[in-house]
Amino acid sequence: MAMLTIACNRSQNITMMTQINNDGRSCIRCFYFHTDSASLVTDVDTIGNDYLHIGREWKRQWCFTQADSVYHELPMTSQQYAEIREELDRQGIDKSVEDTILVVVERHYNTTEEMSADLPLVLADKPLTATSISKKNFRWFYTDYHFSESYASCDSLFSIPITDYVDKDVASYWFTGKPNLAEGVPGAGMKEMLDNVEERISQWVNANIADEICNQIIERYDEVVNPPVSREQFIALRDSIIHFAVLNLDFYNEASRESNFLCDYFHSDAYTPLVSSEEMDDALEQRYGFYGALIGFNVQYNLSMPGRFTAFDYEPLHFTGEYLVPHDYTITASSRVVHPWAFVATLLLIFIPLFLVRRNRKE
Repeated sequence: MAMLTIACNRSQNITMMTQINNDGRSCIRCFYFHTDSASLVTDVDTIGNDYLHIGREWKRQWCFTQADSVYHELPMTSQQYAEIREELDRQGIDKSVEDTILVVVERHYNTTEEMSADLPLVLADKPLTATSISKKNFRWFYTDYHFSESYASCDSLFSIPITDYVDKDVASYWFTGKPNLAEGVPGAGMKEMLDNVEERISQWVNANIADEICNQIIERYDEVVNPPVSREQFIALRDSIIHFAVLNLDFYNEASRESNFLCDYFHSDAYTPLVSSEEMDDALEQRYGFYGALIGFNVQYNLSMPGRFTAFDYEPLHFTGEYLVPHDYTITASSRVVHPWAFVATLLLIFIPLFLVRRNRKE
């Protein structure tokens, strides 16, 4: 059985295991993760964490490590929870029970398409979507297996595309490492190519936040007292306002200055009550709160296929949220099962007739 691992090193670590079975279509998906104490001892409808929502249709168990040979049914009993807490205290281990216990969930599917359609991964409560294709090609001496799973990009969630600020290939290279722009390019050339990319990406994030602020103001323009311009004039100035905000502010690191850029632009504080309102905070959080979740998203992706891997496209060896910014992220792999019996049968088919012909000649 071939197996590859995509590693991760962030909080709320999640391990996702995908197993393609010998028929090339049916599969198993498992998740290993930590959850809150209530989900460990209570039979709740949904368990998981900020990036994973698991329903009752999944088989639920718990263990201490993925290498454990014995898994226990979830929810655990209050006595089991208390005994683990006592053992941690006895050994002087400064760790909570929920950080010690690893939850294991598993589900079987008839096809990989069903599996990908049932993806329980989320970003800021927005479900990730994926599609997959699996193929099995039988040959006399071997059987080839091919698997591909593609995760939909989050680019549509940004009203202003990243390509307005960064070249498409440069953005892809920055977030995913592909295409390999460094191949055949000297260090000086790479420095020139990537110079100020981080600043331009920050400007792209700021432009989207400024755009949403403008959306909210336009939608609620009747609430603005003594506006310096009419609603129609504000709409006409929209691009200029966003450009001003991008050049002068960093919303992501200076959120408290959101209202100031309009004061500076119009030399008026008419928009300050609206921009500083809880409603505006809620709107921005709902619209772009997922960006922070996107940066924190990191899943260890384990893939198991029959035989040995013959080709795969996993680099760099992890699945993080940044991969979903510029375009869809696709994981592909191929494996091969060699048929020893086919070699034996072939030799018999060759040598048995020769043996019979030789024996007939002797007779």
